[in-house]
Amino acid sequence: MTMFVCKPKSKRNIQDDCLLVRKALGMQDRRRVPIVAVLERAIPLAFEDFSFAVVPDAELPDAEAKANPATQSIRVRESVYLAATNGNPRARFTLAHELGHLFTLSEIPDDDPRAGFFRRERNAPSKAYLDPEWQADEFAADFLAPVPMVRGLSTAEVAESFGVSITVAMRQLRKVDSTLGRSFK
Repeated sequence: MTMFVCKPKSKRNIQDDCLLVRKALGMQDRRRVPIVAVLERAIPLAFEDFSFAVVPDAELPDAEAKANPATQSIRVRESVYLAATNGNPRARFTLAHELGHLFTLSEIPDDDPRAGFFRRERNAPSKAYLDPEWQADEFAADFLAPVPMVRGLSTAEVAESFGVSITVAMRQLRKVDSTLGRSFK
């Protein structure tokens, strides 16, 4: 079996990265991140070569959106973009997931064979922390609903306040349970 792998990152690494990104964007205390505005305005200011394009659904028949770390670009189906602008939790998560692909791969050195994109490996170990899709999902959940901010809230409060699905809200609240006693800055 052939799979994509990327630089290993733990849940804690990804959580910490998300907190730093939110802080850099001035959104460390904001519950509902305006993910469309982040992609259209904030990220292009920070990354000169970044591009974000809304494309007809037919141009991405097999995906809701696609990130390409090599070109620092994200393409998203028009229907997903419109849903995200209307606050749809799944569409918001999709955009944050694609942003996660760019951030989780940004620290790979240029001379590394994985630079710019994922490396394919035959019979690669099935460790989640090497899976770019797992990393991007973790990034999206932690970027939209950071663990330190959901502590003490109900599932419904997390979903409503942070604009995430019930599934993501429950996922983040499970992380609270597993990080009790950990200090966040």
